[in-house]
Amino acid sequence: YWCCITFFLFNIPSQHSSTHKTPDTSEQHTQQQHIQQNYSPPTVKSIIKNTIYMFFDRKMLLLIPMFFWSGFELAFWTGEFPQLFQSSVIGLVLMVVGIAEFISGILMGRLSDTLGRARTVIIGTIAFSIALFICGSIKYGYGTYPSLAGAPWSAYVSAFLFGLGDSIFNTQVYAILGDLYPQKSVGAFTLFQLFQNLGSAVGFYYAISVPFHGMGGTCIQLFVLFGALVFSTVCFACASFYVVDNKIDYLAE
Repeated sequence: YWCCITFFLFNIPSQHSSTHKTPDTSEQHTQQQHIQQNYSPPTVKSIIKNTIYMFFDRKMLLLIPMFFWSGFELAFWTGEFPQLFQSSVIGLVLMVVGIAEFISGILMGRLSDTLGRARTVIIGTIAFSIALFICGSIKYGYGTYPSLAGAPWSAYVSAFLFGLGDSIFNTQVYAILGDLYPQKSVGAFTLFQLFQNLGSAVGFYYAISVPFHGMGGTCIQLFVLFGALVFSTVCFACASFYVVDNKIDYLAE
């Protein structure tokens, strides 16, 4: 008896469902066919052409130094920095870089939403600059005691700051490209990868001529890195302010 009543109650048509008109499926099908007929997938030639045009965009020109920097700094802390220590502790020191990348990836997204991308990148710039200063002190024998597992404590500090800065630079680049080029993401990220790899190649190559590690090493790389860091940060901040201004104008409309 109760089963019959329950079945009856659940099958009573509601007023909303009785008055709701079902969409014309034939009309929707016609619209979908029309969209599919008019859509043509982009060709390789068109993608390359659009990417070349995008290269000369003013906003992209402001971001290219940060693209280059993200590969340039990677070459230093993966190539020159580990050679300051014994081979037995290199893996342990670089592990700290990975830990910093993980922590930064979690926290910096929220921080960027609060402070803005330009200020967040400045935090990464400060962290990386301190890491470069610590590297110079390690090279000349300062701050090498006490040691932890065979490596000076300052090595772990600089490794953490390198990971923090690297994570900030990359995450903020991804975010600003999504804001500036939502419809042209393929070309934008192609240029990012192109100049990031170029920066990495240059970083590894020129280090052969002016090595940082070893008895004959100098601090020329540190000065070059610091100059490139400041320049790329200023350019990125200008591009970031462009995004903010556009959002303000959009909200005002």
